[in-house]
Amino acid sequence: MPRSISLGLPILVATTVLLSVQAISAQDGHGVPELTRAIIARSVVDREPVDPGTVFPADVGRVACFTQIQSAASQTHIIHVWYWKDQEMARVELPVRSLSWRTWSTKRILSEWVGPWKVVILDPDGTELGTLPFEVSGSASKS
Repeated sequence: MPRSISLGLPILVATTVLLSVQAISAQDGHGVPELTRAIIARSVVDREPVDPGTVFPADVGRVACFTQIQSAASQTHIIHVWYWKDQEMARVELPVRSLSWRTWSTKRILSEWVGPWKVVILDPDGTELGTLPFEVSGSASKS
């Protein structure tokens, strides 16, 4: 019996130390953001995407890139980089203020900006967390 207690104690101590180091890392601003949800939509209402899609009409006017981040440091940011036909059109830095955070950026879309689009989502170091491709079609929506 004493042997199993003495063998279990180092494992318990090692596990406790490991969990403490991970918690301190996130609190000190070294937590790595994890992208858990990313959606292109017509808008965001009550912190949720509305009318998601991958193809939008030329007269859409504006689209939103919604992202949900987990495990990030309590004070950090992510970056949305909007591209049209591989040309950077906008770069938006968005704060992340808790371990679970929803945020979004919007982009005005002119009717002549038809073709392939994408939003690249980056962490503060510039590491890509994800890419969302979408298309703006040459036809207007039906009213």
